[in-house]
Formats: sequence, structure tokens, C-alpha cells
Amino acid sequence: MNANALAEAPPQAPITDAEIVIAARSLGTASVGGARLVAALMDPRLQGQELARRIGSEPGVAARVLRVANSAFFGCSGTVSTLDRAVQVLGLQGIKGAAAAACMDRMIGNQAASAGFDADAFRRHSLATACLAARLSKALDAGLDEEAFMAGLLHDLGLVVLWRLRPQGML
Repeated sequence: MNANALAEAPPQAPITDAEIVIAARSLGTASVGGARLVAALMDPRLQGQELARRIGSEPGVAARVLRVANSAFFGCSGTVSTLDRAVQVLGLQGIKGAAAAACMDRMIGNQAASAGFDADAFRRHSLATACLAARLSKALDAGLDEEAFMAGLLHDLGLVVLWRLRPQGML
């Protein structure tokens, strides 16, 4: 949008709290299980088999995690066919990150992409911020590596909500 178009655009009413809540609820994790999984991923006490069980409760997320575990990047010989094995291959932070990224993909969905939102750039930015936040926590010996990763991954999620409410203001 150029400066002239901004000057000529009629003023819009402020976004209300109710609009924000409705837009946030419309994000793609929509299922109660998806919201619970995102909350569980932020729990540093969640480990191994319980983590795998929680991820397994969301089939789309589980499939994404297995796909990541089987990717050439991790160089695992053989096939990772269970979430328990994926935990071993990816490690706790890796599996939480893969699951959180899958949840975020569901939140963004195809609607945002069709409206001009650059979902790929958003994902790359969020993942880069997550990795840097975890490295910073580790470098500072803060003991909050997983929490920092999740905070970095989710830090701009409000932009998706804003995009749904006022896409013309985001161009």
C-alpha cells in the first residue's frame, strides 16, 4: 500500500476485544485437543512417552513429527515409525519444536495464504526466532531452553490474528 492510498483510506473503527477473541478462536488448532497439545508442549516436565502419547492424540501433528524424524536431515538409518522412536531421534526439544510447528501450520492454514499472507516467510521467521531464543537461553545458562524455544516460535502469533481482522492494514 502506498502513502497516497493510506492517506485516502477511510479510518476504521478500533479492533475490539471481542473481535480479537473470535479471530483467535478461529485459528486452525480449533480443536480442544490442539489447544491442549500446545499448552502441554510448553510444560518442561512433559517427557518421553507422555509427550509421545500427547502428540499421538492429534493425528495430523503426529504425522508431521514422524515426517520430520524420517527426514534426511536427521540421518536416521531405517524408518522412524513410532512417536516413541521419534522422541529418541529428535530429542525432547526437537520433537516439541516439530509438534509446535505443525500446530502453527494448522493455525495459519490456507486461508491466510489465499489472502496474501506470506505463511512461509512467517514460519521461517518464527522458527529462526525460536532457535535463537533457545540458543540465547543456553548461552546464558538460564535453564529455560524449551520455554525460550516455544516463546520464540509463538511470539508473532498475534500477527495472524491481526491479519484475519484487518488484512488490508497488513499490506
